[in-house]
Amino acid sequence: MKNEKLLFPFFVPFLAQAAGNGDIVIKNNPKNDKINQYVAAIATAGQENHHTFDYSTSTTPINAFIVAANGGKNDVTMKGDATVGDVVVPNMKNFDGTDVLEPKNWTIEKKTGTGPINNGKTGKLKYTLPSNKTDTGAVTLGDKSWTGENKITFENTSIKGVNSDKVIFANQSMDTPNGMSDTTITFKGNNFLYEDGGKSHDNEKDALHFYKNTYLIPGRPTANINSHTKIVSEAGSTLNMYVKSGPVKSRGIGVTQYKESVFYAGKKYYINQTEMEFHGAVNIKIERGNQNRSEHYGVFGSNTTRKKDGIGEPEGSYNKINFIVM
Repeated sequence: MKNEKLLFPFFVPFLAQAAGNGDIVIKNNPKNDKINQYVAAIATAGQENHHTFDYSTSTTPINAFIVAANGGKNDVTMKGDATVGDVVVPNMKNFDGTDVLEPKNWTIEKKTGTGPINNGKTGKLKYTLPSNKTDTGAVTLGDKSWTGENKITFENTSIKGVNSDKVIFANQSMDTPNGMSDTTITFKGNNFLYEDGGKSHDNEKDALHFYKNTYLIPGRPTANINSHTKIVSEAGSTLNMYVKSGPVKSRGIGVTQYKESVFYAGKKYYINQTEMEFHGAVNIKIERGNQNRSEHYGVFGSNTTRKKDGIGEPEGSYNKINFIVM
């Protein structure tokens, strides 16, 4: 393995129509209209988004980025500024032994909640993620459906979670209806995921984490559907992840499958899949601080199950977590 090393964020929404007929929503902060409360790509059934969010020259970070393929398709790119500043990241080194520096300008820095997220149209909304949904990240996949597709590219993007315990986050049971659409996340150029968590009191802090299979599949929806998630870093790219520890556990990259599921003998389940391919340099640092008893993982995958009355593995089930470094 060459060059790779694992060191295991009264107002009116503005809608811009991208190529296709999905919704690109830019919602301003009610107290400061120069700050975006969130930007979102929302595609419901029959809709598509093809859009580039270009913040490569912006000096003011977005508060949050939401992607929702609620039965539709999103092909979106988030561009940031790759320029580094002069602030040294504590106890984190590049592969050549030099200090890792924070970005000069953060692309996304989640400091406040997002409030309700919707497609902003008058009349009956096609998509809404209520404000009472917790554990959203600085970047959140809020598909609420297994039918749909996301292709998300982060190019020279720096993301910090301050009022959030996750930088990039997806949870199949975040809302009703639930689900996570087929998703490919690609990292291009120099990208930085930084979990500060200074305003978050959660026991767990993560740079990138997916909660999958909280509900039985099939059943919600009633079809033999399993979702696929793929994380890719391109050749020549650099992906830095820094996490300030939570009191119980912290992760650079985490995938939890079979979460809180009870399996019954003779019933067939379709278990979702996650694949990771890192063709560029990956640098993960978990900063313990004074959390010396907490569990820390650079890359974490869980396939634990809860079984009904000692019943064994479900018939026809399978899971797949591939981790490839090239």
